[in-house]
Amino acid sequence: MKAGVLGACLLALLFPWRLRAGEAAAPAPFFQDGKWGFVDAQGLVAIPPRFELAGEFSEGLAPVAPRMGGKWGYIDPTGAMVIAPRFEAARSFSEGLAAVAEGGRYGYIVRYGRTLIECRFEKARHFSRGVAAGRREGR
Repeated sequence: MKAGVLGACLLALLFPWRLRAGEAAAPAPFFQDGKWGFVDAQGLVAIPPRFELAGEFSEGLAPVAPRMGGKWGYIDPTGAMVIAPRFEAARSFSEGLAAVAEGGRYGYIVRYGRTLIECRFEKARHFSRGVAAGRREGR
Protein backbone atom coordinates (compact mmCIF):
# COMPACT_ATOMS: atom_id res chain seq x y z
CA MET A 1 0.00 0.00 0.00
CA LYS A 2 1.38 3.42 -0.98
CA ALA A 3 0.86 6.22 1.52
CA GLY A 4 2.51 9.56 1.70
CA VAL A 5 4.79 9.05 -1.32
CA LEU A 6 4.88 12.78 -1.96
CA GLY A 7 5.45 13.40 1.74
CA ALA A 8 8.35 10.94 1.88
CA CYS A 9 9.93 12.58 -1.18
CA LEU A 10 9.48 16.01 0.37
CA LEU A 11 11.10 14.82 3.60
CA ALA A 12 14.12 13.57 1.66
CA LEU A 13 14.41 16.91 -0.13
CA LEU A 14 13.86 19.04 2.95
CA PHE A 15 15.93 16.98 5.37
CA PRO A 16 18.83 15.43 3.42
CA TRP A 17 20.95 15.13 6.57
CA ARG A 18 18.70 12.29 7.71
CA LEU A 19 20.98 9.93 5.77
CA ARG A 20 24.58 9.31 6.65
CA ALA A 21 27.00 7.58 4.31
CA GLY A 22 26.20 3.86 4.13
CA GLU A 23 23.08 4.23 6.30
CA ALA A 24 19.70 2.95 5.14
CA ALA A 25 16.84 5.40 5.10
CA ALA A 26 14.93 5.33 8.38
CA PRO A 27 11.14 5.22 8.22
CA ALA A 28 9.57 8.69 8.17
CA PRO A 29 6.47 9.62 10.20
CA PHE A 30 3.17 10.26 8.43
CA PHE A 31 -0.31 11.16 9.71
CA GLN A 32 -3.45 9.35 8.56
CA ASP A 33 -6.94 9.10 10.05
CA GLY A 34 -5.89 10.79 13.29
CA LYS A 35 -2.89 8.54 13.99
CA TRP A 36 0.84 8.55 13.25
CA GLY A 37 2.64 5.77 11.42
CA PHE A 38 5.84 5.47 9.40
CA VAL A 39 6.63 5.05 5.70
CA ASP A 40 9.80 3.71 4.14
CA ALA A 41 11.93 5.46 1.49
CA GLN A 42 9.63 4.16 -1.27
CA GLY A 43 6.54 5.59 0.42
CA LEU A 44 5.24 2.19 1.52
CA VAL A 45 3.74 1.85 4.97
CA ALA A 46 6.47 0.39 7.20
CA ILE A 47 4.60 0.83 10.50
CA PRO A 48 0.81 1.30 10.28
CA PRO A 49 -0.66 4.42 11.93
CA ARG A 50 -1.36 3.57 15.57
CA PHE A 51 0.35 6.29 17.61
CA GLU A 52 -1.19 9.50 18.93
CA LEU A 53 2.17 11.27 18.65
CA ALA A 54 5.46 10.32 16.99
CA GLY A 55 8.91 11.77 16.44
CA GLU A 56 11.66 11.12 13.90
CA PHE A 57 13.82 8.00 13.88
CA SER A 58 17.36 8.68 14.98
CA GLU A 59 20.02 6.11 15.76
CA GLY A 60 17.50 3.33 15.09
CA LEU A 61 14.78 4.48 17.51
CA ALA A 62 11.81 6.85 17.36
CA PRO A 63 9.90 8.39 20.27
CA VAL A 64 6.16 7.61 20.25
CA ALA A 65 3.14 8.13 22.49
CA PRO A 66 0.63 5.33 21.94
CA ARG A 67 -2.23 7.27 23.61
CA MET A 68 -3.10 10.97 23.75
CA GLY A 69 -1.96 12.34 27.08
CA GLY A 70 -0.13 9.10 27.71
CA LYS A 71 3.51 8.37 28.30
CA TRP A 72 6.22 8.28 25.63
CA GLY A 73 8.42 5.31 24.75
CA TYR A 74 10.62 4.28 21.83
CA ILE A 75 10.10 1.93 18.89
CA ASP A 76 12.56 0.28 16.51
CA PRO A 77 12.12 0.32 12.69
CA THR A 78 9.88 -2.77 12.85
CA GLY A 79 7.46 -0.96 15.15
CA ALA A 80 8.37 -3.02 18.23
CA MET A 81 8.27 -1.04 21.48
CA VAL A 82 11.85 -1.36 22.77
CA ILE A 83 11.70 1.22 25.57
CA ALA A 84 8.34 1.04 27.35
CA PRO A 85 6.23 4.22 27.52
CA ARG A 86 7.08 5.85 30.84
CA PHE A 87 8.17 9.40 30.01
CA GLU A 88 6.14 12.62 30.05
CA ALA A 89 8.11 13.78 27.00
CA ALA A 90 10.78 12.17 24.82
CA ARG A 91 13.13 13.51 22.17
CA SER A 92 15.08 11.75 19.43
CA PHE A 93 18.45 10.16 20.17
CA SER A 94 21.63 12.07 19.46
CA GLU A 95 25.12 10.72 20.15
CA GLY A 96 23.61 7.76 21.98
CA LEU A 97 21.47 9.82 24.37
CA ALA A 98 17.90 11.13 24.33
CA ALA A 99 16.33 13.83 26.48
CA VAL A 100 13.28 12.59 28.39
CA ALA A 101 11.03 14.14 31.01
CA GLU A 102 9.86 12.64 34.28
CA GLY A 103 8.33 14.58 37.15
CA GLY A 104 8.33 17.78 35.10
CA ARG A 105 12.13 17.72 34.66
CA TYR A 106 14.41 16.57 31.85
CA GLY A 107 17.31 14.16 31.92
CA TYR A 108 18.95 11.74 29.49
CA ILE A 109 18.64 8.04 28.79
CA VAL A 110 20.81 5.64 26.79
CA ARG A 111 19.52 3.46 23.92
CA TYR A 112 18.28 0.63 26.13
CA GLY A 113 16.32 2.97 28.44
CA ARG A 114 18.64 3.30 31.44
CA THR A 115 18.84 6.80 32.91
CA LEU A 116 22.33 8.23 32.48
CA ILE A 117 21.70 11.81 33.63
CA GLU A 118 18.89 12.16 36.18
CA CYS A 119 15.89 14.35 35.39
CA ARG A 120 16.85 17.65 36.99
CA PHE A 121 16.69 20.17 34.14
CA GLU A 122 13.80 22.49 33.27
CA LYS A 123 14.75 22.17 29.60
CA ALA A 124 17.15 19.92 27.71
CA ARG A 125 18.44 19.94 24.13
CA HIS A 126 20.02 17.18 22.04
CA PHE A 127 23.70 16.30 22.26
CA SER A 128 26.07 17.61 19.60
CA ARG A 129 29.84 17.11 19.70
CA GLY A 130 29.60 15.71 23.22
CA VAL A 131 27.65 18.56 24.84
CA ALA A 132 24.01 19.50 25.30
CA ALA A 133 22.32 22.66 26.52
CA GLY A 134 20.17 22.35 29.60
CA ARG A 135 18.35 24.82 31.79
CA ARG A 136 18.38 24.43 35.55
CA GLU A 137 16.89 26.89 38.06
CA GLY A 138 16.36 29.48 35.35
CA ARG A 139 19.98 29.33 34.10
